[in-house]
Amino acid sequence: MTSTPSFLTPRQVAERLGLPVKAVYGRLERGTLPGYKDGGAWKIVPSELDAWTAPKAAPMPCGPVALPVMERAPSTALGFLAEAERHQLLADGFRALAGIVKSLAGQSANVA
Repeated sequence: MTSTPSFLTPRQVAERLGLPVKAVYGRLERGTLPGYKDGGAWKIVPSELDAWTAPKAAPMPCGPVALPVMERAPSTALGFLAEAERHQLLADGFRALAGIVKSLAGQSANVA
């Protein structure tokens, strides 16, 4: 029987997520990845990482949804991010959009 480690290192998290180690450290520093420092070393609890990476259901809107108007960012706006992190951000955005579309499709089926 394999024991589950009580915590993961940033390198292990990078391997699990397919991200560069620098990107994991960056997310830890910004607080966008769950983890804590213990004696100067980052530690990530596996169950918290699993919860963070699990697909999240989009909240059900209770009426018409007003989406914010966003100006198109210059193509260099995300240039400071590693390529893998840019891909992850895009994937997260498409997952969120898919959840909204699915939610709206369910609402229109209830109306008909």
